[in-house]
Amino acid sequence: MTILLPLMLLSSLLTFKFLRKEFRSSRQLNTILNLSPDGILYIDSQGKIISSNESASAILGYSSEELCQMSVEELVPDELKEAHQDNRKKFMSKPQSLDMSQRHENLLCKTKDRGEIEVAISLANKLIGKHFHTVCMIKDKTAHKKTGYRGLDRPLNRFA
Repeated sequence: MTILLPLMLLSSLLTFKFLRKEFRSSRQLNTILNLSPDGILYIDSQGKIISSNESASAILGYSSEELCQMSVEELVPDELKEAHQDNRKKFMSKPQSLDMSQRHENLLCKTKDRGEIEVAISLANKLIGKHFHTVCMIKDKTAHKKTGYRGLDRPLNRFA
């Protein structure tokens, strides 16, 4: 009993230090993700949104909690849902990244108010554990067009 109690206290102390370090790291990562002006969605292999940053909520009109109850197909215009689901499954079959603006000129995304906004989307897919997960970066092109910013439409040329 005299040996067991100090071992339990030491184990508890080490566990507490580990959890505190993990919490601090998690909080720092969330801060970094929320600094991004682009919306970020983290999506599992079934298309379910696992997490999102504040910019995704601002762009799409949903709270982070609402987004985490949705599948990514709920953000796709109705006429494209089936094709999107097929394409998502193909994309998630191997590690890769893709800039969707190179394939499609006008990508639309549904918002909470059931409107549609024009977006630029970049994807990165990676095997994590036994399943692929995707990070989806969303730029609101509608907002950029209203402000006159053309950075999404053409490459930066400092000498022009």
